[in-house]
Amino acid sequence: MAKTKITGQSKLLTSPLPQRITQEMPSVSRASEPTRRRKITKLKNYKLNEVDLERIRKLVETVNEASHRKISETRIIQGLLLIGSRMSPEKLLKAINES
Repeated sequence: MAKTKITGQSKLLTSPLPQRITQEMPSVSRASEPTRRRKITKLKNYKLNEVDLERIRKLVETVNEASHRKISETRIIQGLLLIGSRMSPEKLLKAINES
């Protein structure tokens, strides 16, 4: 099928612009704003048994009851990782052996 060539001027070019668009917009300098960097997240899969999953669910439930906003399982695990990094290796090994 042959395509016909479009001729003439676009209606967008020939129609008048609304007044709010034609007014000068003040330029905003972004140099004064601090730069925000997104945290790069990487997905990592772990195998957890039913007991561990139930522990996470219970933690989420109890933390959400104490919090004024919803906390996800991921945030709970991040908090546990922070606590584990502050623990002594002996205490962490003891907890691992008990689980």
